Amino acid sequence: QFYIYGCGVWARKIYWNLCRDNDKFKGFLLSDIEKFGHKNLYGFEVKQIDKVDINQDTDIVLGVNKANAVDIVSKYLTSIDEERVISLFPNTLAEVYE
Repeated sequence: QFYIYGCGVWARKIYWNLCRDNDKFKGFLLSDIEKFGHKNLYGFEVKQIDKVDINQDTDIVLGVNKANAVDIVSKYLTSIDEERVISLFPNTLAEVYE
């Protein structure tokens, strides 16, 4: 199972190119759902990351730019095994997991 973190341009491109036909895709995550203003995107629920139980069977695909990837991982995903956080910029995240 996996979520995409983000609802912007990067997240939408990832969804359309890689996830739209994947039955393991669970939806989108954000740090502040109130700022987004919607509860659904492409028919999938948008959830606030700190209100989701991310278990050992759940991966997170970062659908954000390089600068935001480090910030999000540092704030919300340090307790998740780095192998379960998928980023378009993996070398950038290495410093967070050192």
